[in-house]
Amino acid sequence: MITMTAYEFTERARELFAVLDARREWVSRAQLARGSGKNRLSPHDVDLLDEMEAAGLIEKRQRASNTPVGIAYDYRVK
Repeated sequence: MITMTAYEFTERARELFAVLDARREWVSRAQLARGSGKNRLSPHDVDLLDEMEAAGLIEKRQRASNTPVGIAYDYRVK
């Protein structure tokens, strides 16, 4: 388990991290939203994920998808 001292977690960031930590595999944004009790991630949620990535707590990968944008993102705990 990663110690949570270098990054100051908000309650929502803690919820998102807990889902990723429990899964220990690549998780899509849709799975992450559902796992944290929401239908979809908010822009603020995505910002929190970016902050956790910048702090070195999680990894993010980009992949091609059939969405209108053509890109999907997955996350996992490092």
